[in-house]
Amino acid sequence: MASLLQNDGNSPTLDFESHVVELRSPAATEAKPLFIMSQGQGSVLYGAKLAARLPDGFPIYGLTSDGQRRDHLRTVEDIAACFVAIIKQIQPAGPYRLAGWSFGGKLAYEVARQLLSADNDVQFVGLIDTYYRRPTWISEEVMDRFLSSLSPALRQTTRRLINADNVYESEYIPIKICLFVAEAPNEDAHRGWKEVLPEHQIVTIQIPGAHDDVMSDGNIEVLVQSLSEQLLTCDETGQIG
Repeated sequence: MASLLQNDGNSPTLDFESHVVELRSPAATEAKPLFIMSQGQGSVLYGAKLAARLPDGFPIYGLTSDGQRRDHLRTVEDIAACFVAIIKQIQPAGPYRLAGWSFGGKLAYEVARQLLSADNDVQFVGLIDTYYRRPTWISEEVMDRFLSSLSPALRQTTRRLINADNVYESEYIPIKICLFVAEAPNEDAHRGWKEVLPEHQIVTIQIPGAHDDVMSDGNIEVLVQSLSEQLLTCDETGQIG
């Protein structure tokens, strides 16, 4: 892994090794990896739970945006550009497969946009209960209470990513996305993404649980089954079903 992540000299500000978690080692086959983006606290711990349950046969990498060394990454676009550089080091050519939960889904979308704008093939973009705008059930009071419960270092990272999330304006991409929607709360089934894409480009799949517990035992198994089916469809047809 270390040899894959050596800086090639063209991106001197990137610390590749500190941004990547190898969730599943490369297989003997040439199957394309799945890249899982960090969520709203900068970590990709949930990716390990997914990797442990997804079918074998392809490598899985987690990309993280936590820690003080990431303080220069203050926008979704900046974080995504860092991730694109890392992804290209690991997998120089597409098709690319990307996924993320919550804020991680927004990062996956922006990574896809940047890859597509550079004429790369993006096969799969999976957003796991990702809202385009902050949902109405997260008030400022709820957010402040949540932040106050974190350690100072984690609070700083989370504030930075919340600020990045709040100002991000997505742009249209010419492919479908797969949006896994938690059944509670019963809000906009497209999570606001119709502001960015036409409805026929948003494939919605309902998963059990609420936003914060889709990765809990009992819920994650249904998510993994749906995610596996979509990845298989992409392998067979080249696009989201």
